[in-house]
Amino acid sequence: MSSTASDSNSGSSIASSFDIDVTAQPTVVTWRSTNGQFESLPQLNLDIHYSVRSDKAFFKLCATIPLKTPPRANKTNIYLFIYPERITTLSVEECPSPCPIALQPLGSDVTSLRFDLSKPPALILPKASLRPRNKPSHDMLDSFRLLAQQTSFTAWLNIPSRVLPRRRLLSLCEAASRHDGLRSIAGHSRTSSLYSGNGGRVIEGDGIGISTQSAVPSKLSIAFENTIEDPPSYEETRSGPNLPLEGKSA
Repeated sequence: MSSTASDSNSGSSIASSFDIDVTAQPTVVTWRSTNGQFESLPQLNLDIHYSVRSDKAFFKLCATIPLKTPPRANKTNIYLFIYPERITTLSVEECPSPCPIALQPLGSDVTSLRFDLSKPPALILPKASLRPRNKPSHDMLDSFRLLAQQTSFTAWLNIPSRVLPRRRLLSLCEAASRHDGLRSIAGHSRTSSLYSGNGGRVIEGDGIGISTQSAVPSKLSIAFENTIEDPPSYEETRSGPNLPLEGKSA
């Protein structure tokens, strides 16, 4: 039986009701380093975009780094692009009860997304050299670079259910964890519009490096260490396609 106009409209309505388009959600990311050391990185923002009808999505983590001046501006953003083609599993995890002190600044609506990837996310930096203002800004940059080498991490975020209902998150996780997975939204995966139109550098693999000494575990790391169990081991992943540095085109 052919679909009627009302059937088509109804389908579009259902699809759009599960779309996600949220930006700059305050986030803390935690992970285990290769030597088993607990790491955490606060003061991040997470963007989540998901289009049900096109079967596409994109995830972007952002940190702000204070810089020395002049001649550069006094701060700049750096990014991690999480291409959905690299996701093997994506799952929702509940905040421990009671909520750890380290998470309390995020507010009462704390949930998390656990990312397991076939390949680490891409680090996006300005084309010009970075000159962090002081040791804390150096440490932030180093921690961000460490995170850019991980294939398993958890993003704890403040995202009220009225903004993003749990059913939408679960729908996203199910779609991203399918064998065929999701594709990148081209408009969000491009770097050409970043940094006032100057574009960003896409850095992956051995090019990431660590600019100074390895980041020292913070009080936040210790707080998490005492309240959160080890994440499950990352044992199996489905093989993902070799992607261009800016993700697949639409």
